Amino acid sequence: MARPTKPAARKRAEGNPGKRAIPENRPRPDAGEMPTAPTWLDKEARAEWKRVTAVISKFPGWLGRIDRALLADTCATWADIVALRKILKGDGYIITTAQGNKIQHPAAGALHTKEKIHIRQLSEMGLTPTSREKVGLSEKKDDLDEFTTYVSQKGKALGR
Repeated sequence: MARPTKPAARKRAEGNPGKRAIPENRPRPDAGEMPTAPTWLDKEARAEWKRVTAVISKFPGWLGRIDRALLADTCATWADIVALRKILKGDGYIITTAQGNKIQHPAAGALHTKEKIHIRQLSEMGLTPTSREKVGLSEKKDDLDEFTTYVSQKGKALGR
């Protein structure tokens, strides 16, 4: 699997050792461009929408209106996970068939699949701990943190 692309701010901070051109005009959502929740989201999905957008709105340019479908699908997937867990809590993970055989509840397999999809969706949007580290939320030099500034200065001192 290929290594994920580094954000432009990180490339500049590290001194761009590969000397490849750093794209400057990548599309970024504008501040205040938060998407609105679709009307078809159920109660659980809408609660997840509010929880996620409350965090995302603190970082302008993270997600915008263009990301509405992915965010809505992610929230709907979360609602499915909650529903499947409720089923399994009531029925248990093992059920008995009409013939008397004990098998895994079909909802257990569906839950596993939904959880894998959900993790992938969260990663795409930078909403997992690992993927958050890869998201370049700021492209401005004055928004760099202390470590990034230190690494940038160190690269300049070494002639990079």
